[in-house]
Amino acid sequence: MSPLLLVLWILYAKATNGISLQQALVEDLMPQSSELCVGSGTSFYTKDFYSTQEISQWDETAALPFEEDAFLVEFGHVDSNINRSWTLRVGHGGTIYSFIGPYGEAMPPQDHDGAPWIDEVWQMVAVNTALNNPQDDPYFIHQAGTYQNTPELLEKPFYSPNLAHHCDMSDNKRECAFVSWGQQAHVP
Repeated sequence: MSPLLLVLWILYAKATNGISLQQALVEDLMPQSSELCVGSGTSFYTKDFYSTQEISQWDETAALPFEEDAFLVEFGHVDSNINRSWTLRVGHGGTIYSFIGPYGEAMPPQDHDGAPWIDEVWQMVAVNTALNNPQDDPYFIHQAGTYQNTPELLEKPFYSPNLAHHCDMSDNKRECAFVSWGQQAHVP
């Protein structure tokens, strides 16, 4: 049996056993969460977008028009001690682009023309040192997506595709995991 067929068979078996394909993909790639992470308070998760502009104060030209497109999920924790409450927003590439705590928004205001929700986020970046020529032809793989270097991308940025995500906010889990396909940030 080919490795691809074996993987598909395993995923099918999991998906037909009450586990979604998204969950099966994430669980096959990610380690188990620690039971030590379970604490007091409640956790929440939503795919519903709403503006946090009053708190976040995103740049109204370079970023705010694109936030809803960048948004994938929001999750967080509410504790009786407000200093332990927080909310994270995650973009399609699995990047953390908003982190709100008792101090307010921790992320920069996204005042970066040509890179809304691409640079000023928490993300993985890989540089291919064999292909990278910083002055003429930079070669960076960004978890968030691509810069708006072409006319097609000016109206709507291209965010790295989300291949799978799964969140379980039950009291014994409280976890979210994301699998994305990072992109060459400098196109063309």
